[in-house]
Amino acid sequence: MDQTIDRMIELNPKFVIAGHKVPDNDNNPKILDETKQYLLDFNRLNKETDTALDLYHTMLNLYPNRINPGSLWGSVNAVKA
Repeated sequence: MDQTIDRMIELNPKFVIAGHKVPDNDNNPKILDETKQYLLDFNRLNKETDTALDLYHTMLNLYPNRINPGSLWGSVNAVKA
């Protein structure tokens, strides 16, 4: 997971166009670092929580401004199944 993001960071891109983003956000490559941290937090919190609902709420508390909580809900249900 993070190896792919690390490879992309190593390319030192000038722009990164995210597939799912707020349209008004720029295409700053810092999104790669932010995405990597989000995934690291998700994996860590998956180990620290017992239920999908616990993981979902913990992630929402940590990242209250992320869009598309429906994707998060699908992900937590997949890992907690």
